[in-house]
Amino acid sequence: MKEICRRKGIEQQMLCLYKLTPLEKRVVSLVIEGYSNIEIGNLLHTTPKTISGYMTRIMRKTQILNRIRLAYLVGCLEDKSEFIYIPKA
Repeated sequence: MKEICRRKGIEQQMLCLYKLTPLEKRVVSLVIEGYSNIEIGNLLHTTPKTISGYMTRIMRKTQILNRIRLAYLVGCLEDKSEFIYIPKA
């Protein structure tokens, strides 16, 4: 069972980011680069609705309420390597 992190401050939310799936981390990496759901869907070969679903799960798991806060928290991480999107050649 996946643990849903409770809102206990920045540190807890940052720890929750590491618990995301690899695909969720890829979506986060594109969000923090400023891509819209439509653009992310195009890059990942899926629909904007699917990306919206991923975003809902990401926000629920981390208790982060918006994309700006998400980008801020990823920026605060010591190790951001899991949140860097490298497109496949």
